[in-house]
Amino acid sequence: MDCRPMRRANRALDEPAIEEILQNGEHGVLATVNADGSPYCIPLNYVADAGVLYMHCATEGHKLDNIRRDSRVCFTVIGGSQVLPEQLTAVYESAVVFGKAEIIEDPDAKTEALLLLCRKYSPGHMDKARGSISRALKRTAIIKITVQHATGKAKQNKR
Repeated sequence: MDCRPMRRANRALDEPAIEEILQNGEHGVLATVNADGSPYCIPLNYVADAGVLYMHCATEGHKLDNIRRDSRVCFTVIGGSQVLPEQLTAVYESAVVFGKAEIIEDPDAKTEALLLLCRKYSPGHMDKARGSISRALKRTAIIKITVQHATGKAKQNKR
């Protein structure tokens, strides 16, 4: 894996800041590798849990085909951004994760990942979520990304 040094090292984030972006982000963009080597990127909801990211999708599709063929992925989360027109700049924070993806088949593991997603996105509706998970489990795929390397970058407003 090519883990080159960040060009703007003064904007690099430490591990706790990267983890905070991953924990609090609403969505990210998953990049996979097409059969011809070109990239394929798709925005997804996700949840971060102890060095692993989970996302759900249908049981068939472009990203799953790519993962089955080549498990290398990149996932990017933008924690926050704001254009500052009067300063001709923007402030931002982001995290980029490099890892290996796998498609989880075990029903218990799929259920646990879906419960994590529901706790993140629908925390006040867990009773309803359990029933929905049970009904949708067979037609739902879970992608698990094991983080191998993560970076983060931020530019703050210095006014």
